[in-house]
Amino acid sequence: MPSSESSITSRGAVYPVLSTLRGMALPLYAVIDAARDQSILPLLLSSTAPRACLFEGEHAQTLSTHAAYLVHLVQGEPLLATLVQRGWGHSWGVYLTSNQPFDALLAQLRRRVWVRDVGGKTLYFRFFDPRVLRTTLAAMDPAESSDFLGLVSSYMVEADPPEAMLCWSMEGGRVHAYKVQISV
Repeated sequence: MPSSESSITSRGAVYPVLSTLRGMALPLYAVIDAARDQSILPLLLSSTAPRACLFEGEHAQTLSTHAAYLVHLVQGEPLLATLVQRGWGHSWGVYLTSNQPFDALLAQLRRRVWVRDVGGKTLYFRFFDPRVLRTTLAAMDPAESSDFLGLVSSYMVEADPPEAMLCWSMEGGRVHAYKVQISV
C-alpha cells in the first residue's frame, strides 16, 4: 500500500473528508478517472449510483476502461466511502456539487474534456485530475473561473499533501477559493 494512503487512513483523515462531503447542502457528484487504478471501473460498475462516461461515441466505446465517469453520489450511497478510503491522496478524481439535472451537468462536463489551444488544435483536458484542476482554477481570473464552473456550484479536491481539501465555490456570482484542513 502506498505510504500516502496509509498515512491518511492511519491519522483518521478519511472521516473528516467523508463528513465534509456528506455535509454538502447540494447534490454531490464525483468525476472519477478509471485510468488511475484498474479497480476503479469494476467498483463503479458494481455500484447502483447513477453514472455516465464523459466520452461519447467511438471514444466511449474504445476508451471506456480508461475513461472518466460522472457519478451521482446520492445520500447513503456506500460508493462515496469507498472512493474516499481508497482514492483520496491518489488523484482518483474530483468532487463537485450542483443542483442541476444529471444530464445537464454531464453535457457541460463532456464539453470540458476537449479544449482548443490558441492555435486551434484540439486537446484532451484532464480537469478531473485533482492535480490539474487545482492548478487550472488557481491560475484563472474571476471571469474565467466563473465560466469554468458553469452549472457546478463547487469543486472539492485533495490538496498536495492530501491532508487538506481545496474548494472552489460559486457565492454571490463570484468564485471563492478556500482550504479545509482534514488531518487530525
